[in-house]
Amino acid sequence: MDLVYLGAIGLFFALMVGFAVGCDRLGGRR
Repeated sequence: MDLVYLGAIGLFFALMVGFAVGCDRLGGRR
C-alpha cells in the first residue's frame, strides 16, 4: 500500500469522524 494513499484514507476518516462529532455536539445529542 502507498504511504500517501494510506495517509489520504486516514485524513478522510479523521475528517468524517470530526464532522460527525461536531454535528452531534451541535445537535445536542449525547
